[in-house]
Amino acid sequence: MSKLLGRATPEATRIFASRNTHIPHGIIPKLNLSCSRFGFGAFRLTDSHNHQLALSTALSKGINVIDTAFQFLNERVIGTVLEKLVNSEKLRREEIVLITKAGFASNETKDSQYRNLKDFVELSNGIQSFHPTFLEESISNSLKELNAETIDIFMLDGPERLLSAKNKTYSIGKVLDEMRVAFEHLEKEVERGMWIKSAKVCHLMILNPSQDTHHPGHLNLRDILKSSEESENFVAIEYPFNIYENNAIDSENDILEIAKSLNLYQFTNRGLNVIDNGMIKKLISGYNQDAETELMQRLSLQFESVLKLEADVTTNSVIGPDAIGISAQLIWGQVLADSFNTLTENLFALQHYINKTVKPSIDQCSNSISLLAERETSEDFKEYLMNSSKTYQKEIMELCEILESLAKLKLQRTNDDLHKLIALSYPKPYRGKVPQTLQETAIALVGSAIGSRGTMLVGMRDVSYVNNVIQQADKLIPENVATDILRIDFAN
Repeated sequence: MSKLLGRATPEATRIFASRNTHIPHGIIPKLNLSCSRFGFGAFRLTDSHNHQLALSTALSKGINVIDTAFQFLNERVIGTVLEKLVNSEKLRREEIVLITKAGFASNETKDSQYRNLKDFVELSNGIQSFHPTFLEESISNSLKELNAETIDIFMLDGPERLLSAKNKTYSIGKVLDEMRVAFEHLEKEVERGMWIKSAKVCHLMILNPSQDTHHPGHLNLRDILKSSEESENFVAIEYPFNIYENNAIDSENDILEIAKSLNLYQFTNRGLNVIDNGMIKKLISGYNQDAETELMQRLSLQFESVLKLEADVTTNSVIGPDAIGISAQLIWGQVLADSFNTLTENLFALQHYINKTVKPSIDQCSNSISLLAERETSEDFKEYLMNSSKTYQKEIMELCEILESLAKLKLQRTNDDLHKLIALSYPKPYRGKVPQTLQETAIALVGSAIGSRGTMLVGMRDVSYVNNVIQQADKLIPENVATDILRIDFAN
């Protein structure tokens, strides 16, 4: 692979924007870079052909912002796609605003990806550190994976996570002190001319500009800026913003307006997978009542089949400790039946429960039955046990698929009702701008609200998603109208 030379430049990004007038562009004030107001959020991007094609399509169709992180483990994919487009002269490196970040490493990546872990704090799902050595290694790793000469914007990832440290106690002041040290180090790196520094305060909690700087779990934007000594290299922030998480436009403490007053460009994330009452919710729509009726009928038959199988195997098992243990594991039909209404209330929680609890238990049960079968002297009964094991796994997984489909339909029904409410909240002159689905409306509203000094980052891992996002450019409405709509508490 040939290294991606250069960096984003004002002239090249301006020309890119002029070639792609179907997508609105904003300007990063301190850098004078033109950014498409919809950006490619690379979280969960993989090296699959569809994902690479989606990224290539997005860049070819006028999106010039890519947001990633070393811990996403996909920077190499991004570098590969960029290299192909640059080498084929379909794109110039100078036209693309490349963003990456560091500060967090998951439990899965901290040991395999980092050699010099120093002064970190332990979190429930990984570690957090802004130690200069950690940042240096992160930047080096990112440049290597991206196969790039330069990172255009480097962000500190979620400093508020330090407040949740398991092995140390952090105050807001101590978090700001660590950020100050990180900023000082990054200033030196900027002087070397290798990358441009910004700060990222996001992911766990919304950045809150409240005057109460002792509010647990929140950081004050003005205090963060002071920690960087109001550096001109502090160019942007990133935070969650969507139709549920709308703290950014609090009527008294408006992050959008405060950031504008400080000449900070804004990147927003989590536009479509929102947090509602502590749970992840997808903004999917398209409820179908006939489909729900059919699924309920299938569910009834499937429960009947599973419960009968559990009873038969329990009854026919040989008496003994092993058989008793297996019988105690053949309970999932009843467990899922008893919890049906609760489980189908949240699609994401159900999927997590199935993957982390149900499937491992079913695998363990299958192994136990196989061990029992190996010790069985009767060939007929051995065959019965093995067939029962395979059938039970298959039947439970089919039951789980039906439950997931029902949970999805429930969510679609709720989201369709929400979409109707949002559509009614549009002022009459803009009713014709209401998109057809809740997802599209969420994109259009956030894209409108952040205006020309912001970019909405969207996960676009399929070409259809790319096209859908770009189409919402025609649905943008005035900033003040969009913010008024988003201030409505639709969650309740």
